Amino acid sequence: MIERHLFEFRKILGHREIGFFVDEKDDLVFFINYCIKNILDTGVEQHSKEEFVNLLDCFVSICGVPLRERKASDSFLKADSYLAIFSCLGKLLRLSVGCVKPILVNVSKCISELVEKSFDLDFLSKAIKQCSILDDVLFLISHLVKENEPVESDLFIEAVNVVWSISRYEEYAEKMTREGGVRLLIDVINSANFSDLVVFKIIDTIWNIIEIFPKSTLYIGEVNCVTTMFKLIQETNLKGFRTKDKELRNDILIIFSFLAREPENQNLLKECGLLEYLAAISIGLELYPESVTVSYNVSTISNEDFEMKKLAWTILFYLTFNNECLSLIVDLGFVTILLECMDINSEVMRKWNDNQRFELKLLALKILFLLSVRVPQNFSKDRGPEICLELLRNSNEESILSSCFNTLMNVSTQEIGCKDLSQANAIPSMLDACVNNSLSLSSRTDAVRIISNICTFVKEAIEAFMHNGGVAKMLHLLETSISESQYIEKDELIFNVIDCVWCCIVGNSECEQLFIDGDGIHFLLTLLTISNNWIQLSILGCLADFMISNIHAIEESETWLSRDKERLVTFLIKLWRHNENGKIISELWTLENLVVNPDDYDLQRKIYHVLTFLGPRIDMNSLTDSERLEIAKIQQYDKILHDKAWEEICVELEQENIRPTTPDRDLINQKFKEKAEREELMASGKSNFVNEMQSRQLKEEELFYNTIIERNTQKHNSQPSNRSKDMERYTSKSRNSTTNSGPKNISVQSFNIIGGYVNRRAAEEEID
Repeated sequence: MIERHLFEFRKILGHREIGFFVDEKDDLVFFINYCIKNILDTGVEQHSKEEFVNLLDCFVSICGVPLRERKASDSFLKADSYLAIFSCLGKLLRLSVGCVKPILVNVSKCISELVEKSFDLDFLSKAIKQCSILDDVLFLISHLVKENEPVESDLFIEAVNVVWSISRYEEYAEKMTREGGVRLLIDVINSANFSDLVVFKIIDTIWNIIEIFPKSTLYIGEVNCVTTMFKLIQETNLKGFRTKDKELRNDILIIFSFLAREPENQNLLKECGLLEYLAAISIGLELYPESVTVSYNVSTISNEDFEMKKLAWTILFYLTFNNECLSLIVDLGFVTILLECMDINSEVMRKWNDNQRFELKLLALKILFLLSVRVPQNFSKDRGPEICLELLRNSNEESILSSCFNTLMNVSTQEIGCKDLSQANAIPSMLDACVNNSLSLSSRTDAVRIISNICTFVKEAIEAFMHNGGVAKMLHLLETSISESQYIEKDELIFNVIDCVWCCIVGNSECEQLFIDGDGIHFLLTLLTISNNWIQLSILGCLADFMISNIHAIEESETWLSRDKERLVTFLIKLWRHNENGKIISELWTLENLVVNPDDYDLQRKIYHVLTFLGPRIDMNSLTDSERLEIAKIQQYDKILHDKAWEEICVELEQENIRPTTPDRDLINQKFKEKAEREELMASGKSNFVNEMQSRQLKEEELFYNTIIERNTQKHNSQPSNRSKDMERYTSKSRNSTTNSGPKNISVQSFNIIGGYVNRRAAEEEID
């Protein structure tokens, strides 16, 4: 029976050199199962088992050939057919019989080839995602470890290569992480030498897993994984002289850089000794060469050693986010070496070529951007602000300049940094930079922010600002901002220029006068009409402080006209109304949109402040009736806010079931009584205003019609007439008659009388 099956199988496989057909998957499964059954059967003779193994080897060699189609519909079955093939290959990997071992190398190679092809073929990729080939190959590796199989053997290398290929699938990367696949690979490293090929493949596999499944860093950051890789990197440094060995070391450092980003792993990396090792190879060898007692193979300027230095700095930077690591890293001289890298007079970095020094400067600036704030005392002690400023003055590279401005801007957020920058005479350099159009917009913005911060913390710096033409430069920036306000990317620069005016000019009488004489107030008001809300907030705040500090600012505001020929008061009233309309909630809005933006109230507060300063100077006669009503409302805004605050207090007390004490209740009642009296007073004021408005309209109508009647009388009747009686007669006629048979001017009179009543009712409705 066995001989007959062997004959049939040889015959079938002999005609399949060009590949299997898609619809033969069931036959293939039967063939593999039959072969495995006979190989495992102890009653089958050894030579027959070897025949079955040869048939399996032939089958494996054909699996790599693309499947053939008999008909067009077979293309939809390819995924299922390849799933059956992977299932068969996986069964072969699980065979632990000695006679099968020679063909397992070919099986592993076949799987690796199919996995590589799957990234370009959807049906093959679908089959791989549905099969259990990862479990099968990990079973094989586990068996090889237990059997003490040499890691340099072809079978071990090909099995690990399968894991490396399949680790590029996200599903399998996550599965390997969660189900112990990475731990198994670490065990393989423990039994290998650092120069073995299998070690390179495993490190590359772990790198793949971390990139594809970032959460794996929480699982890989285990004691066994970290210590094993750290021992490996130490061994590589001491014994590895090949370029390949240095690449392995750098790959491990890349893995450590991923692990160091997670706070959960940082203490473990410190405890295993990685921190001291990195400090020795990236700081000690250059700052303290006489103190380093261990010989490290990192003294060359090769690309591999240069990459190692950058990786070491990056890992140390991530570890500084751990407070326990931060103090130790700073004490070891991390900030010092970074600043030495940027110091143009330093001898420490001379061994690196120009391109390498350029990259190190960029990396150092990015790291110092945060460290300058986290350890400002150390940064100042090592002359950090002065060195960064000197580098900025002597560099022409845009990337270096941009990084310098970013770092100095962050330095200027600390008082100690501002003092250092002021002593280093940073104000003139920043003033020149903010009007230098050859610099990037972000660099110019940073320069303006640096000036603002220095003048905020160091009042003496305002003198340097004024004597170096700071006011003129701010006026120039404001003027250009008006012409370029349509560009959204300029908004941040505009905002910071206004903030600089607020910090450096407002409060200094000489600067204020120079600013006012240069039409600075007009520039601010023009920007107010064309800017976004968040910029308007800053402008109004700046104007309010300007008006407190200098009476001439109010006088300048009164002479200003907008592009639409509006006065400041008229525009502020319009802005107030627009802000009020923005708080009206549409019924179509979702629930989360029902909260009013707090900035809306800030804008109203600032409008209230500016109008309060303008109050005695506002020409009420130049305003319309509706604008005068709005002014009356705005003047009570502070009291309205107080009323809202007390209402919120009462609501919170009621929600928390807290009963106020008797003095508190008396105070609350007093506040609400004052509110009621104020509302009654405002209502009576509105009523009086309406009555005055109606009376004024009636007088205007009477004067208008008296003039028309008088002219008409003079034209048609030489005898003088009683104008009051004529007015009463014509008015009565125009109101009660449906037809007008009088002269044309009387018809016009009737029409305007009706119009007057319509306008009066509209005013009453608006007030009510």
